[in-house]
Amino acid sequence: MQPSWLLFIVHLSGRQTASRMRLWRALKTSGAAMLRDGVYLAAESDHTLPVLDRCQQEIEQSGGRAYRFPVVLTGAQRREWLPLFDRSPSYVTLQKSMQTLMRQLPRSTEGRVRQRLAQLQTDFDNTAATDFFPTDLQAKTRTSLVACVAAVDRHFSDGEPHSRHGIIPLRDLADHQGRTWATRQHLWADRVASAWLIQRFIDKRARFVWLKDTAKCPKQALGFDFDNAAFTHVGDKVTFEVLLSSFKLQTDVALTHIAAMIHYLDIGGVAISEADGFAAILTGAKARCRNDNALLKTMTTVLDDLYHSFSLTMTTTRQQKRKTL
Repeated sequence: MQPSWLLFIVHLSGRQTASRMRLWRALKTSGAAMLRDGVYLAAESDHTLPVLDRCQQEIEQSGGRAYRFPVVLTGAQRREWLPLFDRSPSYVTLQKSMQTLMRQLPRSTEGRVRQRLAQLQTDFDNTAATDFFPTDLQAKTRTSLVACVAAVDRHFSDGEPHSRHGIIPLRDLADHQGRTWATRQHLWADRVASAWLIQRFIDKRARFVWLKDTAKCPKQALGFDFDNAAFTHVGDKVTFEVLLSSFKLQTDVALTHIAAMIHYLDIGGVAISEADGFAAILTGAKARCRNDNALLKTMTTVLDDLYHSFSLTMTTTRQQKRKTL
């Protein structure tokens, strides 16, 4: 279905250079095309409209003016303007970036590759959200990205779980105390955070086994983050998120913020500001620590601090909201 179109006209004083740059960046992210200085053509979509709302509010608060008009494009206008919405160059750039990543894979660290892969996923999602005339190139790029993710998983973490379908059953904490928990060795974001979550919020007497071969998981152990494990990816949730849902911990806003960060680092999506820093710390810890027990001990301190930081931030935000009521 063809999108409806809006003409977005902006007037800012010449001295508002910073506001003009923020506006340009925001409108570019929304997928709008600049027809001339201060005049933009935008598709009326769920992705674009919230951006236009924010831009209009900021412009008017800074003393400028913004006007939005629905517009029907004539044949000549369509021929002239619709090529401005061709996303083919972005998809080509993404595919070249993936090829570069694959070439550099043997000599790159896991943290750097995972960060780059998450950024590629975000770039693809943003491009697809503003691709109002998708072609086969979008589907081919999506397929290439899936293959790229699989190649990275095979290289750094053989046995990365496939997402399974179905509901996430609720679990009783009382039945999961003093247990042995098992996951794949050479921990990365989802597994190290899941182990931290288990020992801090689920089973304080947990014992961990790091598996070289998941087929040799001890029968009495509770597996996590591998195929056929008790706790693994379900739908669009990574293992950390599945554990939150299983034990009804998702009401803790600090834990849900950590979950969003781990989701981004593991499978991409919405970028989280703390993710790059966490990945850098995890990469350094993996290089320094002699084994996964030492790595978990190091990253437990990091995750404890992140949890308390997020908790304080959320508490401060709630207090400020109460004061404004």
